Amino acid sequence: MREAALCVAQLGLNNGMSEATANWQQQIGDLALDTPTTDFQTQVEMILGALSRLDKPEEKI
Repeated sequence: MREAALCVAQLGLNNGMSEATANWQQQIGDLALDTPTTDFQTQVEMILGALSRLDKPEEKI
């Protein structure tokens, strides 16, 4: 997707959407989740759960 964003930019067009998509793909890939199921809903729930844990600051004890 990064190549697509670059191609769009080189054409002189706004590549904001393709760049944002590439960033999301990178963020999800960086989670390195092991998704042993092919069930899409389960995979989405795993991804959203992992992303929400990243957004929450750790509680101090």
